[in-house]
Amino acid sequence: MIERANKVAKREPYLDCLRIMATFAVIILHTASQYWYAVEVGTYEWRVFSFYDGMVRWAVPVFVMISGALFLGRNISIDKLLKKNVARIVAAFVFWSALYAVVNVITGRSGLKNALREFVEGPTHLWFLFMITGLYILVPLLKKIVANDETTKYFVLISLIFTFVLPYAISILSLYSEKLGSIASGIIKSMDFYFTLGYVSYFVYGYYFSRINVNGKKKLLVCLLGIAGLFVTLFAYVIFPVSEKYAASVFHANMTVNVMLVSVVIFIFFKNSKKLSNMNNNVANLLKILSEYSFGAYLVHAMVITQLNHILGLNTLSFNPALSVPVIGIIVFVISYVISGILHHIPVLNRYIV
Repeated sequence: MIERANKVAKREPYLDCLRIMATFAVIILHTASQYWYAVEVGTYEWRVFSFYDGMVRWAVPVFVMISGALFLGRNISIDKLLKKNVARIVAAFVFWSALYAVVNVITGRSGLKNALREFVEGPTHLWFLFMITGLYILVPLLKKIVANDETTKYFVLISLIFTFVLPYAISILSLYSEKLGSIASGIIKSMDFYFTLGYVSYFVYGYYFSRINVNGKKKLLVCLLGIAGLFVTLFAYVIFPVSEKYAASVFHANMTVNVMLVSVVIFIFFKNSKKLSNMNNNVANLLKILSEYSFGAYLVHAMVITQLNHILGLNTLSFNPALSVPVIGIIVFVISYVISGILHHIPVLNRYIV
């Protein structure tokens, strides 16, 4: 059965563990995508890259759920939210975007003329900072919703329908009839229903699932749903009559039902892990430290991937991709955490950019 759990009042080990795992998953995701677009669709390399991509698609949704569990589960003033949390994200973007642009110029990957544009746009993975900033700004409004159990459940329900189920159903309908899919999509769009769309759904899900315990038969059902979601993510091109490229691009999207199921199940699994809840203080403290290094590791990891290729010629096509993706992913993970750890011990920088 599902029972109400105690409110998250402090740093929970399962959230720290989830953050570390999600950081590693993002690194694997970006390692696998390094040459995903460069190889021919349907080749062995493409299939391996797609497999790893599908295995870790839960990373960003889980990141957002962690933030939702923490920010919606505590009292925080609008003033503090803007001056501390939003300001920190802005400072981190300015620093890292400038650094990536400068490094690209120095290494010859880009010219001076493009440096300003690259700085303004930021490297690809920093899109997360724009998205999470938007969610932070919405926190005061979302807290009004989650302050009441009934409105929380209602929000979860309508977001499930309009963010995941209906768009997903329309995508599948379009596989069989592009015309019907277009009509259905037009009807949904005409509603101008945006309030629960996007990552705000995962943000609220994080709060919601951080406050319930999943036990008994429903725990088994949750696991089965997660397995089903992962199966669809990995083998959509077998299940549906579509090209492999279409399946990978559509069914690997973060707002699909299959990815949502995997993300929620992983969050619930860690939340309800007895081993994590009964963890000794030494391990919990280590997880806390590594968790604090995660943000910096996320910010720097793309540069590590690029420089390993630029300086050492080490990339996912250097040897069998079935091995190169996890091996390079682990190397990038370790180097990124070391860099983040060093930055965490530098005054001022540790407060604003990591």
